[in-house]
Amino acid sequence: MLSLINIWNVARVEAKTLWRSWFFRVFAGLALALIVAFDVVVFALHLGERPWAWRGIPSSLPYSNLLLLNVVQAVIAVFLASDFLKRDRRLDTTEVIYMRSMTNGDYVLGKTLGILLVFLGLNLVVLAVALVFNVFFADIPVCGPAYAWYPILLGLPTLVFILGLSFVIMTLIQNQPVTFVILIGYIAITLLYLSRKLFGVFDYIGFYLPLLYSDFVGFGDLEPILLQRSIYFCLGLSGVFAAVVGLRRLPQSVAMQVVARIAVVAFAAAGIGLGATFVGQNLGEQRTRAHALELNRKFSGAPLVWVERLGLNIQAQGKQIAAEARLRVRNPADQPVSEYLFRLNPGLHVTSVEGRNAAYEFARELHLLRIRPDRPLLPGETDSLAIRYSGRVEQWPCFLDVPDDQLRSPHRFFLYTVQKGYAFVRPNFVLLTPEAMWYPQAGVGFDASLPEYFPRQLVQFELTVRADSSLMAISQGDPKRLSPGVVRFVPERPLPGITLVLAPYRTASVTVDSVEYSLAYLPGHDYFRRHLTQIADTVAAVIRDERERYEADLGLYYPYRRLRLVEVPIQFVAYPRLWTLARETVQPEIVLFPEKAVLVASADFEEFRRRILRFRRFREITLTEKEIQTRAFSSFLRATFLSGVGGGPGFGRPVASDPFAEAYRIFPNYLSYTHNLHSRRWPVFQAALEAYFASLAVPPEAGAFRILEGITEEEKVHIALTERTFLELLRDPSFRASVPYLIKEEGEHLLYVLMSRIGPDALMDLLYDYLDRNAFKNVELEDFVAELRRRFGFEFGAFLDNWLVSRKLPAYLFSPIESYSVLDEGYTRYQVRFKATNLEEVDGVLRLSFRTGGRGFGFGPMGGGQEVERLVYLKGGETKEIGVVLDDQPRMMTVKTFVSRNLPSTLMFPLGDLPLNEKALPFDGERVTGDPVQPNLPGEIVVDNEDPGFRVEETQTASLVRRLLRRRASEEEKYVGMRFWNPPANWKATIDANYFGRIVRSAHFVRSGTGDKVAAWMAQLPENGYYEVYTYVPRMRGFGRGPRERERPRGKYHFRVYHAGEAEEVILDLGQAEEGWNSLGSFYFTAGEARVELSNESDARVVVADAVKWVRR
Repeated sequence: MLSLINIWNVARVEAKTLWRSWFFRVFAGLALALIVAFDVVVFALHLGERPWAWRGIPSSLPYSNLLLLNVVQAVIAVFLASDFLKRDRRLDTTEVIYMRSMTNGDYVLGKTLGILLVFLGLNLVVLAVALVFNVFFADIPVCGPAYAWYPILLGLPTLVFILGLSFVIMTLIQNQPVTFVILIGYIAITLLYLSRKLFGVFDYIGFYLPLLYSDFVGFGDLEPILLQRSIYFCLGLSGVFAAVVGLRRLPQSVAMQVVARIAVVAFAAAGIGLGATFVGQNLGEQRTRAHALELNRKFSGAPLVWVERLGLNIQAQGKQIAAEARLRVRNPADQPVSEYLFRLNPGLHVTSVEGRNAAYEFARELHLLRIRPDRPLLPGETDSLAIRYSGRVEQWPCFLDVPDDQLRSPHRFFLYTVQKGYAFVRPNFVLLTPEAMWYPQAGVGFDASLPEYFPRQLVQFELTVRADSSLMAISQGDPKRLSPGVVRFVPERPLPGITLVLAPYRTASVTVDSVEYSLAYLPGHDYFRRHLTQIADTVAAVIRDERERYEADLGLYYPYRRLRLVEVPIQFVAYPRLWTLARETVQPEIVLFPEKAVLVASADFEEFRRRILRFRRFREITLTEKEIQTRAFSSFLRATFLSGVGGGPGFGRPVASDPFAEAYRIFPNYLSYTHNLHSRRWPVFQAALEAYFASLAVPPEAGAFRILEGITEEEKVHIALTERTFLELLRDPSFRASVPYLIKEEGEHLLYVLMSRIGPDALMDLLYDYLDRNAFKNVELEDFVAELRRRFGFEFGAFLDNWLVSRKLPAYLFSPIESYSVLDEGYTRYQVRFKATNLEEVDGVLRLSFRTGGRGFGFGPMGGGQEVERLVYLKGGETKEIGVVLDDQPRMMTVKTFVSRNLPSTLMFPLGDLPLNEKALPFDGERVTGDPVQPNLPGEIVVDNEDPGFRVEETQTASLVRRLLRRRASEEEKYVGMRFWNPPANWKATIDANYFGRIVRSAHFVRSGTGDKVAAWMAQLPENGYYEVYTYVPRMRGFGRGPRERERPRGKYHFRVYHAGEAEEVILDLGQAEEGWNSLGSFYFTAGEARVELSNESDARVVVADAVKWVRR
């Protein structure tokens, strides 16, 4: 049998041999050097941008270090483990060990233990390095539990599994190079492909395992993590004992062979069983969610009672809650209701339901609670209920509207993967939002057959909480402490839901204009204090200024008496919804902010200060420390909670916030939670209304870098709407990620069309008046439709019906823009004129914006100029001549086409200098004309790069492997951004307003080369004769190579004109070319096909192919 002494002797010899091995020393040294360099860059030095998400969480340092080491040591272990049968007298003492009297088990287990001891030492060294950086360099506290857990969860299972697998393969193949190739291939496939398949069951390295440790709740739910790691620990042990059985050496103990065989089977069965359990639990949860959705579909048509009042009495008991809910419900329908339908978290078990004077019968089906009263509830009648329940809050019923693939996608940033959590009930922390269904809510909620409709109710709540007196209770309303550990909340307004948070918080607060602003944070998480030391006396003023500016843009006002910023675990996740802009991260009066604000770039005050100091030195501008801190705090408020655009170091230059911060905008407190315009017929109107009002507070994009973007998310939505209706896209699960853009675009389009029909001022007056009169009320949308009909005679209902199901989009043609100065009653004014034609049968609207004054693209928002706007309504097939007269000289005209076939959807036209036209009469307005915009003049034949007569030809020079590696990034999108600093090797299409185009303004571009890439334009000429050939040169900057390349493109383009059986080379000097059409010369063509080619042979950085035209002379 096994001898511990022999095992230890083998382990000691193996450990010493490995420590003396230059191979191990070199690889271990390289691994340590890599990790130290990583720590220096990310946690110690200020080298470039260091996102706050990389370094904000205390566990991030040991997590990232052990994660990197785990990948490296998995590879090193393959080398070492596959060497255990190789007999090499110069490197180890294997021959001597083979001669000793010991069992095969002693040898293999000793070998395994020796390797594990060596790697354990390496893990401890890496943890020591992390600890040094943690204590002396990183701006985060030491997280002791993380240092203890990560070697156990990451290193140990990985090493045991790879050692066991290596032993088995080496024993079977008896060839070290082949073994090494197989195992390295397995590691690569696992990391690159298998790790995220089947709920992560194949991730033996743990690279995508959610292991970021929270100071609130640790790893979140540790059970699935332990289950997954146990799979590979057991399989690894099975492999180790299989090596004992398969070792080609005379066995010294028959009993050991029997035990080893039993261990192989037992550990293999345990590993497979744990894997099946892990996968089965996840599949079971998916099936349960599918069953819940089916129940929702089954009961979605059931009569709905309205909850008018809801009083909750809740007690937190470890990982469970016990509660009593007292409800007053009303029947809003015109038919009696014989059964009340509620939804309640299925982990909460209902013990009793009492009605008016007796106990009511009830039944549970997963999350649904069906209550049968003693008699039907008549129309308009009310009833009182008392529901008692207790249990654990399950997470699987949350976000039933979110597709499984999105729900299962990893919550990952940088190297860190975080477990997703939607509700938490722990002895020292509780977080329950309405999504957790921790109290009875009327109706089934989300119905997959009608995903865009979610009935909401505004309810008058009252909440009494009993919990440990060391925990602070936070909810809506003013807290009243009734006794130690007992707090009551009574919100002043009806709410769509109520939230409860319990934690050992510390708080800071300030009252500004009768609104209390407070911050609740975990002890030790007040990192912001040392960065905002000098603005205590100005915090209130900054908050007031930012709020007033935001509310002036919205035209709405904050309706509550308090706003609480509450820190919650990094695991807490919320998803966008179809029916509202609101997310669970923002509740009435409460913003649930991520732990240490790590997902919010604008909360990194240290990095902001460093950037602004660098900018100050560059601009030679003097700023005091107080001014720097004030700017940092102001930018944080604006970018995170208000407009989403913060002030960067450039003194007002808009800096877009990161995508994570979108979840923390407080806009829902202004509209989403204060109004309930519900309608089953037009379910997403309120979401569209929210999208419009939210856009009012977002500054318009400057557009200077539009050429770099390629196609935007909004324009992808427009393309999708040419193929499917708004309603069809809303109901398509595969389109779910783009739904926020869809609602935003359709909402803006709807409101602007309505403005163009009844007038912007009239509509806004109506909206503000109607919203003010119906705040905190449940109102049917039909009432708003009737008000529009009564006041303006506009049939908005029919318009909404068509809005949801229309398959056609408008498409606009624009004539060249005329701009000049005119004399008007002795004053110099500025005239802009053009014509616009709507080619389609469906009506549309244009928004014209004029930027006046300013310096163009400067350091202020939008270059410091003012915006003047006009709306133009174009019926299907209609042409209008449009004139705008301005008092101040315009620098730029922007035309937004909203939801249309035009690409780009926003066109920007620089106006430049406006010469005086003394003969012109001012024209301000619009008039319908029967002369539509003509894309081509008579006698012109134009071939654009979007036309069938255009094609690109190129010689394939890349290898098959290179083509396979880059195919996804380059071929998924039809249009890409103009990368003039690194142009593509093959022709790519891009869009921008400066290119030629009828509906789609695009061009193709390629890196300059040797002439092996060619763009060709082909046209059918009607007759023989001389034709002038032109090429379109778009307005471009930054494409040349000279010192003044930003002023004008430099270089030469090589064209080849095919005419009358000949081919003639033409060189176009970009430095001499004009923006727009440039002649290549006059040539004699015979009737039939004419061809012009442009090759990539050029001394310019990039070659652009746009359009060519032939003009009969």
